Amino acid sequence: IRGGRAVPADLSIDMVLIKTVNSHDDSPSPNRRFMTRPITAIPVVLLLVFSFSSGATAGGRIASVQSVSIPLYEDAIDGFASVCTLPLDRFLVSDERVLPLDEEVRRMAPDLILAVGLDALNAIDDIHDIPIVFVMLLRPDGKFSTRTNITGVNISPCPGTQLDRIREVLPDVRTLGVLFDPNESGKFIETAMMDADSLGIDIVAVPVNADRGVPAKLAGLRGQVQMIWMIPDVTVITRQTIEFFLLFSVENRIPLAAFSEKYVDMGAFMGFDIDPGDMGRQAGEMANMILSGKSPGEVPIQNARKVSVTVNRTLAEKIGVRMDETALETVKFVE
Repeated sequence: IRGGRAVPADLSIDMVLIKTVNSHDDSPSPNRRFMTRPITAIPVVLLLVFSFSSGATAGGRIASVQSVSIPLYEDAIDGFASVCTLPLDRFLVSDERVLPLDEEVRRMAPDLILAVGLDALNAIDDIHDIPIVFVMLLRPDGKFSTRTNITGVNISPCPGTQLDRIREVLPDVRTLGVLFDPNESGKFIETAMMDADSLGIDIVAVPVNADRGVPAKLAGLRGQVQMIWMIPDVTVITRQTIEFFLLFSVENRIPLAAFSEKYVDMGAFMGFDIDPGDMGRQAGEMANMILSGKSPGEVPIQNARKVSVTVNRTLAEKIGVRMDETALETVKFVE
């Protein structure tokens, strides 16, 4: 799509981002339970204030189901707990248990379930009658797309935020090329094009449906764009296609903006990274709305709102990208 016009194309991934964040740690990690002592007496006014501020009902509980025990997930849970103050009963998908995890969760009768990571959401996919808020995954896959009890925070920053940071780093960029699968990232691209228009950026968005077409579609962008934007599209991004993106960028001296900071170390010009603690706080705010009476369907899925940027200074010099580093106080540089 260029300036709203479709450009034919064709392309595929195994969600590298999700698999990276959800990398399994085989070491056992015991369930942790956070309990609060029963309060025997409390002034009515304070109780009302607490209920209003937390969005919770007195005596309620939340089940936190976690894919693996890694710092990113712990930060997200801490962020959630700082905003949504109901007690958390914690479950780890990899723990040994007598009953299936979803049955254990159901027996505790939580007011809401926090699903941290893709495996956590999959582990409770039979639960349809309890609100579920997810965090630390890209988005629920097809089997969850029609579920009315699920909402949450996508790990991908919203397109407008990413475009703002691209403009901050390279203010002279006017054309961006992006490969995407309309079935996976169609809405993201629609939003991106509206945001780009307000910034004076022209997006050349090429729809694809199989990863085998990536090299040809990238080659077709040569001479048309000043920068390539690599978004976390599960059709476009595979271990093999990432190499094509990186090689295309260097060989054609076109900077590559990647959806994760880890690709900067691999040769991308710049990469975005999310703040798991803030994502947890977002999820906590959404949980509070649900606990205050809204249905999950009334609380739309959100993109991560906070993003940091890393730039590869050595690569920038190699491909001839010039930046005013004095204006980039919030950008992290690597050599």
